[in-house]
Amino acid sequence: MSEHRRKSPQPQGGGRAAARRGQTGSSSGRRAAPRGATESPSDSYDSGGEERPYGSRAEARRASQRNSSGAGRRRAADGAAQGGRGRGRGSVPPKKRIIDYPRAGRYGAARWVPSWKLVTGLFIGFFGSMMAVAGVAYALVGLPDVAKTAEAQNNVYYWADGTQMVATGGETNRQIIDYSRIPKEMRYAVISAENKTFENDRGVDPMGIGRALFNMAKGGQTQGGSTITQQYVKNAMLEDQSQTISRKFKELFVSIKVGANVDKEDIMAGYLNSAYYGRGAYGIQAAARTYFDKDADDLNPSQCAFLAAVLKGATYYDPAGAESIDPSATPAANRQRAETRWRWILGEMVKDGHLEESVRAK
Repeated sequence: MSEHRRKSPQPQGGGRAAARRGQTGSSSGRRAAPRGATESPSDSYDSGGEERPYGSRAEARRASQRNSSGAGRRRAADGAAQGGRGRGRGSVPPKKRIIDYPRAGRYGAARWVPSWKLVTGLFIGFFGSMMAVAGVAYALVGLPDVAKTAEAQNNVYYWADGTQMVATGGETNRQIIDYSRIPKEMRYAVISAENKTFENDRGVDPMGIGRALFNMAKGGQTQGGSTITQQYVKNAMLEDQSQTISRKFKELFVSIKVGANVDKEDIMAGYLNSAYYGRGAYGIQAAARTYFDKDADDLNPSQCAFLAAVLKGATYYDPAGAESIDPSATPAANRQRAETRWRWILGEMVKDGHLEESVRAK
């Protein structure tokens, strides 16, 4: 019996050619698109399970291109999220900040140079805050209650010829008088010497303060930096004479409120009746009696100018001297200072139109 060998069954789906194509596809380095990843129009037809090699390669190329472009976009997004600031054309612009400092998009020293917008904003913010603080401070302070020591006075009795007989009723040599009894030359002497804008200012005079500082820097004669209103407030608040910044600010805002709400005549009378003129005399009436042995309403322009000079500081302008307080305050030195200021005040009164030149010449 002859023996016949059977041939092994051939794989279905194309025979040896299909097998070779399968080996070639698996050995090549190309990447085949996964089955079912994309759907071509031919997939809707039944081809008996046979794959189309040309269509699969085209789909693979398109899938590879889509994957590479998507990965590039993801890398760019990740770089922007990490804050990378490239100088290239395709770099993502930095995120805007409320305060751009150090400045974005600048390098080296330019990063630390503030922009004009930042400088302007800081300037407006600073002055806006200062105005807000000033408004609150102005609203919180009130008109000052005149201290009892600023109103303390004694009773003075005179003989029929006008000479003083006795003063009783208090330790302070002061007699408060009405505004109408204060000579206009005394008022004008103080205004010309201390506060030229008194009749029109609002309690403080920034220009006067600046002018006083400028003249002081030049070494010339100056008028006081403080207004008459400020000096009146200082005399009225005798309970607190501390030299602290908070006290000075409080005095400033109280002066503004007094200047806006109190009549100028009351401020002038309050100041001249509360000021110290030296030799234990407080107020214009006591000073007139102490220095000239007459009532305040009988003072002449020259005497008014002298008392206005003494108001700058009795220790250094009282011709009698005050060596017990300061060895440099000798009678001769004080007399020289008093005469110099007295002449200057008379000249300022003429310049301001408060005194005739012919009266000044006397």
